[in-house]
Amino acid sequence: MKGSALILPGWGVDPALYRDLAPGADLFDYGFFSPEETPMRHPGETCAAGRTIIAHSMGTAFALRCAAADPTVRELVLFNPFPRFSRAEDFPCGWKTEDITALRNGMEKNASVTLKHFYRNCAFPDRIRIEPPEKLNLTALLEGLNFLATFDFRGLLPSVRCPVTVLTGSSDRIVSREMSSFSINGPLAVKEFDSGHFLPFSGKAREVF
Repeated sequence: MKGSALILPGWGVDPALYRDLAPGADLFDYGFFSPEETPMRHPGETCAAGRTIIAHSMGTAFALRCAAADPTVRELVLFNPFPRFSRAEDFPCGWKTEDITALRNGMEKNASVTLKHFYRNCAFPDRIRIEPPEKLNLTALLEGLNFLATFDFRGLLPSVRCPVTVLTGSSDRIVSREMSSFSINGPLAVKEFDSGHFLPFSGKAREVF
């Protein structure tokens, strides 16, 4: 992989867990596990100028936005991506509003237990055990869910011209194959693995790096 890289993590996942994907890469931190209740940090559109972006889940949305806004982005490597998350009339594969609301309600009631359940679904079918960090910034985590419920970057896809590699898991319980299906104006490679939503931590996609 040429040049320096920036890693954009998924929602509710400790950024440090992505370190092994590309040692030496910069890790973006949304602040989900900061010691104080602070708003979620959003990556700027030009935060990856001249760099490769490695992104997972929610991070792939920001990666697509960066590449659409900044033609100097070298390439995108996207794990379990989606240009939109919530269901719409023209996007029936997305999450139902009531399912996102249920996740939000669970976070407000008991964030640690809700994240553990979310992690189990993300890990299936791989034997990956991840525990939530002790400190949870509920303000930022809920803001992240609000972003997932409302954003739609499909209109940006024609402006993405750098090479894009899409990596998906055949048993992903969070993001379906349809959610990860999209077209751009640059080279696009798609690879599916026998894994789930925690594909970046399964070790099954190391051939890409």
